[in-house]
Amino acid sequence: MNNTYTINLSTIKINNSNVAKRRYTVNILNKLSYIVIRLLTCAVTISGVFYIFYIFDKNLLIGKDFSYQEAITLGALCSALGSPIITITSIFSEHCVRNIDLNIETLQSDQLGRNKKWNRWPFVDRISKHRISRNSNEYYIYSNPSIKFCNLNRKIHIPLSIKDFYELKILYNYVVLKLNRKNYRKILAFQPNEDYLKDILVWDCLMNTYKNVINYKIHKLFSYAGWSIVVSGIIFSFLYPKLITYFDSIILAISTIRS
Repeated sequence: MNNTYTINLSTIKINNSNVAKRRYTVNILNKLSYIVIRLLTCAVTISGVFYIFYIFDKNLLIGKDFSYQEAITLGALCSALGSPIITITSIFSEHCVRNIDLNIETLQSDQLGRNKKWNRWPFVDRISKHRISRNSNEYYIYSNPSIKFCNLNRKIHIPLSIKDFYELKILYNYVVLKLNRKNYRKILAFQPNEDYLKDILVWDCLMNTYKNVINYKIHKLFSYAGWSIVVSGIIFSFLYPKLITYFDSIILAISTIRS
């Protein structure tokens, strides 16, 4: 194997140190952060749809009441807007997943041979806690297969499943690969073996994989926004005439307090 990089296979280890406990806490916080990001995306989208209803009510229907028929019509328009967003983002997300699968398949067949594959058991968490007695726990830590390049001081893990997209340091690893690519090419240029194209392709394959993971996560956020537009459009079609009464009361109370 070329000495400019090394391949490390996936591992599952038992670790009961304080480091494992901290990693377990960090892993939970990471999962919560993605939930918060999705909820914020939905909340911002729903607020935007409500604002559209409000602007339509206050500026385009001057002197007229905002009836249920008009609310349903506007809700149908929101649903018609959200549906294409969901469809388009789903198509792009599937395209990113296909590219990732092709990259991983090509990389593993080239490095391990066609009869060997990197696999991740779907029920295995990045780090899990198991109670073995009343006052004692065991921590199981899973590590993805990784590549250690000669010019980097850390391993770059290889994402194998969608679960990895949200557990690995995707953006950080992509930036590291992007910034150090030229330096890696310079190192290869001074290797005795002049045929270093394969090494560059391994680097680029991993970098392109991370790029597709980032695009996948961005498209997924837009997909959540599309679903939020559809759902909020349906909800506001029936609830907006009631909600606007409370909303106007809140605005009046705030303006009264300020004055």
